[in-house]
Amino acid sequence: MNGVTGESFTTSEKNGKPSSQNLMGDDFFGGDNVESEKGAKSGGSKIISSHSEMFQASKFVRLLQAKDYTEATKFLKSLGPSAVDAEIRSLGGLGSQNDVEELGLMLQYLRHEVQSKQNFELIQAYINVFLKAHSTTLMENTNLLKSMDLLLKDQQDSWKILESKFSSILSLIGLFGNLQ
Repeated sequence: MNGVTGESFTTSEKNGKPSSQNLMGDDFFGGDNVESEKGAKSGGSKIISSHSEMFQASKFVRLLQAKDYTEATKFLKSLGPSAVDAEIRSLGGLGSQNDVEELGLMLQYLRHEVQSKQNFELIQAYINVFLKAHSTTLMENTNLLKSMDLLLKDQQDSWKILESKFSSILSLIGLFGNLQ
C-alpha cells in the first residue's frame, strides 16, 4: 500500500502487469477490470460518466443554496485563507446560467451577513475577494448589478451605525482622558 495516497498496487489477473487500485478495490483508472453500470452500457469512463458528476457543487455552494448562512460562515471560518480564496474564486467558474446563479447566491449571503452586523471585518474581506475575482461577470449582468447596489446600501447603513459607535467611544475616551 502506498502510504501517501492510500492506493495499493497489485498485479492484474489478466496479464500480470501492475495496476493501481484504491482501497475499495475498484480499478483506479477505470480500465477494463471493473466497469460501472453507466460505463458498461455507454462505453464511457468509470470515473466520470457525466458533466454533472464532474462539476458537483461544493459544500459552500450547497450551504448557500439551502440559505444556511450561519453554517456557511462557520464553514468559511474553518478554512485557511488560501482555501477561502479558492472557494470564493471557484464560484461562477464557467460563465453559464448556473454560475451566474452561484454569484447571486453569494451576493445574497453577503447581504445577509452585512445586515446581521456580525463579523464585519471578515465579511469585508470576503466582499473584497469576491469583487476582485468576479468583477467582470458582475458588471455584465443587470440582475447581479442590482444585487450589488443593494449590498452597497446595506454596507453603507451598517458602516453608519459602526461609525456612530466609534464616535461615541472616542468622545468618552476624550472625556475620561481629560479628567486625570
